[in-house]
Amino acid sequence: FINKTKRSYSIQVFDSKSITRLHFDAYAYIHHKAVGCITHPKRTFDLQYEMIKASKASLVCISHGERYLAFAFFINSTTSAYYSSGAEDPEIKTDVPLGPAMQWTAIEHYQKLGVRYIELDNQYFAPSLYDSPSTKEISISFFKRGFGGSITPLFRGIKYYDKSLMVKELDLLKENLIDNYFAQDSNNYD
Repeated sequence: FINKTKRSYSIQVFDSKSITRLHFDAYAYIHHKAVGCITHPKRTFDLQYEMIKASKASLVCISHGERYLAFAFFINSTTSAYYSSGAEDPEIKTDVPLGPAMQWTAIEHYQKLGVRYIELDNQYFAPSLYDSPSTKEISISFFKRGFGGSITPLFRGIKYYDKSLMVKELDLLKENLIDNYFAQDSNNYD
């Protein structure tokens, strides 16, 4: 997918030296278009733009001719980078997924800068009591693991001060876990 995308489309990394407001506004527009509504206030996008200008973020773009197809926004320090968000124009149908090439381009970009760690976000393996990822989220996690690297556990917890609320939420979590577990099993136990 990555090589085919690179042969078929233009891929650019916009950093503090190359970003323009026009490029960034195209990202914000496609982000809104992909979601179908405005999910973040304009100030959030302004802050992201300022981060790029201050060398604290980069924006990867895939285009075809003059048309922007997809963007991926990465936050970075001198030693690590984090995939923060991505958006593809929903009106554009391509013969390859664009996400892998954007993420690989970011990996190459940050490697040249000496960044040692790139976080592509949480990994999901299966539903659990406190997390019920969709089939799509599990599939995306499998794709992300294909880039290599290591998986580090993330330990989380909830502290309850109200016993009845805890029982209510645990019952709901239990039902969601059971429903998701059987929904993802192709044998569909009944």
